[in-house]
Amino acid sequence: MTLGENIRSIRMSKHMSIQKVRDLTGLSKSTISEVERDISNPTIDTLTKIASALNVPIEIILETTPASAVSINSWDDTLKFDMVTE
Repeated sequence: MTLGENIRSIRMSKHMSIQKVRDLTGLSKSTISEVERDISNPTIDTLTKIASALNVPIEIILETTPASAVSINSWDDTLKFDMVTE
């Protein structure tokens, strides 16, 4: 899941419109939409505002890969991270 997909998923799970997030953050609707569509690279300040509006820690916003989608394999005394695709 991308950063934008994660933000949109959280927003939708809270039954919030982009307009509501705009009202709570002061960001423009186009900025929020571009972040959700992964068109722009948001600043930490923007992400902090969005996280606050969604009432979640910024760490949740930044968690773009569910832990269940990553496997760790030992290989030649190094760690190799593989994405698990289903």
